[in-house]
Amino acid sequence: MKIKCGGQWLLMFLLGGCSGSHTGVFSHVEAKAEVIGANKQVRCAALRQLVNTPVQVVQVGAQLKVILSTDDLFYSKSARLRVSSYPLLDKVVALLNTYDKEVMRIAAYTDDKGEFKRDQALSQMRARYLSNYMWQHGLDTRLLQMDASGQAGAIASNRSIHGRSQNRRVEITIWEILPLT
Repeated sequence: MKIKCGGQWLLMFLLGGCSGSHTGVFSHVEAKAEVIGANKQVRCAALRQLVNTPVQVVQVGAQLKVILSTDDLFYSKSARLRVSSYPLLDKVVALLNTYDKEVMRIAAYTDDKGEFKRDQALSQMRARYLSNYMWQHGLDTRLLQMDASGQAGAIASNRSIHGRSQNRRVEITIWEILPLT
């Protein structure tokens, strides 16, 4: 699992606040993040399932982002999910199901190598297909928003293969709903 901190990707566990000892290959960086919510133990178990997967988890305040490469999820230039992505998506759905009253947003991004309108439509279809998969696998999607970001929101240069690969992603953002006082 990766957590973004201070502009750099750091390898660490997002398991501070979970009971038990946590050892792993990411021993060079240690950090703690409080696990918030009523389903604390369930959430901790779901987070443990994402360790050593290509999923990136980024926490900024009360906001949590789950980032997945579209190269791992979808066939090239298609909104059709790869069957090989189902086990990973099931783990992500298990984590998302631990948030019962939070607003979630699925944003799908592309690189800039395709035609703008086609990439926008592809992003929209990918967000919709991913949302449908999550709904079919038990996620309450009433608080789920979809965003077709297309080529907008690049996080790396599109001039290199590696940069384009980083830009082809899906971000699932979770906002904690705070009670009105």
